[in-house]
Amino acid sequence: MALNPNHALLSALSKMWTESGRIAIPGFFDDVALPAQEELDRYDLSFDPVSYKNKFGIKACIPTPGASLLESNWFYPSLDVNGMYGGYCGEGFKTVIPAKARAKISCRLVPHQDPHKIAEALTAFLKNHLSENLHVEIKILQQHASYRAAWDTNVVKISKEAYEEVFSKECRYLLCGATVPLVPKLAFYSGGEAALIGVALDSDDMHAPNEHFDLERFEKGFLVIGRILISCSSFS
Repeated sequence: MALNPNHALLSALSKMWTESGRIAIPGFFDDVALPAQEELDRYDLSFDPVSYKNKFGIKACIPTPGASLLESNWFYPSLDVNGMYGGYCGEGFKTVIPAKARAKISCRLVPHQDPHKIAEALTAFLKNHLSENLHVEIKILQQHASYRAAWDTNVVKISKEAYEEVFSKECRYLLCGATVPLVPKLAFYSGGEAALIGVALDSDDMHAPNEHFDLERFEKGFLVIGRILISCSSFS
């Protein structure tokens, strides 16, 4: 009986995590640098997981073992299978053993992790857990460093003051785990500080088909940027 590539790929992928949900790739966490307590104390870590799941229609959340959901998103790297396909995927049913199986995998890294090192570790892990009788091809499509804005930089201080002036509310320190490759490159090549800011809300359904944006917040965002530029002009 022919070896089913779908079975082999599923088996290898399932070994990338332990039963508790921790990423099992050797060396994956070696260079992860968690923030110092002084930095942690600055952030608003209040989070309602029930409200979060209800808002986005999520039935289950899996945090990094030993960390909260918010800490997992802000301070720990992630590893996800974003797509899988192999064999017949059309309408109806066919009992055909596929010739190929494919998967798309992504990692969201955190400061001090080397994307090249992580790619090598992931490649070695998958090849080690796939049968030597299979032809294995792994393509690295993109590799980008991570970036986390520091709370005590001038750009964050100025941004905080601008928000508080325009919105007449206290500005809290929050982070968001996401992938924006331009930011670390901008900080590196400019030799300056970087921070991602905005006025969008979770309810705006970012990246969804019904994504929307309030015009009043757009106007206030314009004022925030103007206030930031005025403040930055005082720096030589």
